Amino acid sequence: MPFALTVAWTQNWFCTLSKIYPKVIEEYAEYLFLIDLKQYSTQLEATKPNEFMIVFPYQFYWEVQTKNSNILCYFQWVQQTCSFLEKSMLYVRFNSSIPVQSDDKLQLKILWIYNPFIANNDQKAYFLYSLNETNFSTWSRKTLIRWVSQLIEGINYQTDTQFGNIRILNNYTLYTTSVQDSKTDNADWVSVRWVESLNPREAPELTNVAYQTLHQFAFTLDIANNLVSNLDNFKVSNSPTLIITFPVEYNISWFTINPTVKIEWVSLDPNNLSVMVSDKTSLTVKSASIIWNQLTISFNQE
Repeated sequence: MPFALTVAWTQNWFCTLSKIYPKVIEEYAEYLFLIDLKQYSTQLEATKPNEFMIVFPYQFYWEVQTKNSNILCYFQWVQQTCSFLEKSMLYVRFNSSIPVQSDDKLQLKILWIYNPFIANNDQKAYFLYSLNETNFSTWSRKTLIRWVSQLIEGINYQTDTQFGNIRILNNYTLYTTSVQDSKTDNADWVSVRWVESLNPREAPELTNVAYQTLHQFAFTLDIANNLVSNLDNFKVSNSPTLIITFPVEYNISWFTINPTVKIEWVSLDPNNLSVMVSDKTSLTVKSASIIWNQLTISFNQE
């Protein structure tokens, strides 16, 4: 793709990577970039910036183009067109020229970025940015501002979770495969061991507000390699959250969904290992929210 590049000037700080959530290795996350144009409002008066480019550090994000084919971009909470020009090089095309006289920092959110492992203070973890005025008919780019920032606090393993301590119990992880009427109790449960098409996710026109699908996830902590030495007394502190990332085929962001979530401790019936019974006092859910295909659950217990 040919394009002309004209660099107007290189300035001091104007963009930074403010937040990565969840900050978990090999998890899809939301990246929040803050853009501050206040100090450059005079220089930008005669310009119409309509494109923002981000170059992710290739050493870590070299798979970002293939693993993030369903990436979503939001500028000031409005979805924008975005795509990868090259590996690790993302461009965001604004629906209109962005305001250059704003006193507030502008928010650019990139969703569905696959987190790599990055150590703290890694000297290769630099993000490059440019604010452009682009003619999309001729692909002529005039770069107005350039900047680079380092990710100081990397994306790394915590002490207790270096190898991942959650073990999914597939035999007890179930979902519905047919459209469910919310007024009935019978559920068409199928174990995830079997390959079944999820309905109505592949056909949005089948969705009806009177219907709901049910998902049950069963998991325990992995004690096989002594990662957790005492399961009965093991505690997760600091107000943990449970994050469930659904496959991209769900396209949850297409719908308005208010999930109902329940979590409880269970054990297997010693007389029938295919049956789970409530064992301890259940946790209570404080909130459950969905962003794109990711469900985040917080609890009242700390």
